[in-house]
This record gives sequence, structure tokens and C-alpha cells, in this order.
Amino acid sequence: MTPPRKVEQGPFRVEDDTWLDAPTAIERRARPGPQAEAEPYWAGLREGRVLWQRCGSCRRYTHFPVDGCQWCGGEVQVEEVDARGTVNTFSVCYMPFGFGMEAPYVAAIINPTCEPGLQVLTDIVNCRISDLRIDMPVRPLIVHDGDAALLLYEPDMRSTP
Repeated sequence: MTPPRKVEQGPFRVEDDTWLDAPTAIERRARPGPQAEAEPYWAGLREGRVLWQRCGSCRRYTHFPVDGCQWCGGEVQVEEVDARGTVNTFSVCYMPFGFGMEAPYVAAIINPTCEPGLQVLTDIVNCRISDLRIDMPVRPLIVHDGDAALLLYEPDMRSTP
């Protein structure tokens, strides 16, 4: 793997035209262990839907699934969300990290439009590394492999000015 030619400072940009394909095999990727609170989330992904928890008190979304609202501690229920958002920050990874992670890949924090204070850690795919920008609109992409499914993100061209 060849490192990028240069990294510019403002705005952060990596001069690397490598295309980031969506993975076709995710079965070997590391995943969290079984957790009762997370089962509706994983089941939703397997069905092609993004299901996050929403607080009955403050009405804010919580992700990754937990036993109560991350904002106020209230009781949560599962709701389907659009899950579009914007890139908060990202890191281009040129070394593999764990099974099933082929370099290069981009780890990013996404702020969903439905809950801008929320931070979702994921990968960005279906674009060139050099096209990535902070505040770039992205949409969810659910990748399936057998009985496994992961939530990734890709640029949302419909939201680009």
C-alpha cells in the first residue's frame, strides 16, 4: 500500500484518488458480543432498516443501544430512522485493523440529521478518498453478507449543492 502523496491542512484533504468500494464480505469482521439491547438494531439491519432507540422523555435518539437514554437516562423504545447525516470527522487508515478490514478504508464519525449531537462511528464507502470532506452529506448503506449486516455510509449526492 502506497501512502498518500500529501495531506493538505485547510480544509483537511488527503490527495489520494483511491476508490473505496463497499465490502461484499463482512462475515469475518469483528462485531460486538451478544447484547439484548442491541438485538433490535442488528435485526433491523438484517431487514434493511436502521432502528435506533428513542427516549420517551426527552425524545432524543441514542446509539449504540443501551439500557436507557444516553441524554437523560429515560426509558427508550426502538424507532426506524432515516439515518442520513454529515461527516463530523474522518481518518484514512492505510493499515488493516482486525479481520476483514482491507486497507485503505475510512473510519468516520457521522452526525445524523435526526439527532445532530449523536456520533455514529462507521466506514465511508463508494467514493474516492480525495472527495471526503468534513460536513459532507452522507446516507446510510446497509451491507449484507449471509446473516450478517453492517451500517456503513456513502456520499449523498442528492444533498450536495
